[in-house]
Amino acid sequence: MIINSRLYFGIQEFKQFLTSQGNLHPTDRMKNYVIVNQSLEYYSRRLKRAMHDWINTMPKNKKKFVWKGYVNITIAESATTELNTYMKDDKLVFQDMNQAILANYTIKIYYDTEKENYRASMTCYDEKDSNFGYMLGAFAGDWYTALVVLLFKHYRVAGESWQEHTQSETRNFG
Repeated sequence: MIINSRLYFGIQEFKQFLTSQGNLHPTDRMKNYVIVNQSLEYYSRRLKRAMHDWINTMPKNKKKFVWKGYVNITIAESATTELNTYMKDDKLVFQDMNQAILANYTIKIYYDTEKENYRASMTCYDEKDSNFGYMLGAFAGDWYTALVVLLFKHYRVAGESWQEHTQSETRNFG
């Protein structure tokens, strides 16, 4: 924070300097440019040092990701009306997506040319979460529907816990 405030005030001083240079003699103007250039270099070095110090304070013994398998969650026929109402609420879908990302899940959406549909997947990277290492998938004819089905499976069907749906095998296909 101290570096950021110093950098901010340095930039403000630089703006004031630029606006006051119109009526100076060229040699004085050149001296001022040298001083400002030295100041900017100083702030740049300080910012690099602060970033270096910050990186060194990060924990080094972070647990590595371990692939555990896929999760197969199906949506019951009776839940399709609830899915359709969920799909219409864009704000809720966006909030759920943000909540999942903030909870250290990754969401990926891609077009599968072989099956000619969109695939959405969600993987948990939080070591403290019971879903750590598992991947949940969904597919649909368009990307938004695939995302909605994925989030619906995670929040509404499974209740954010995939443990009863996990597949014990760890093969890389399926």
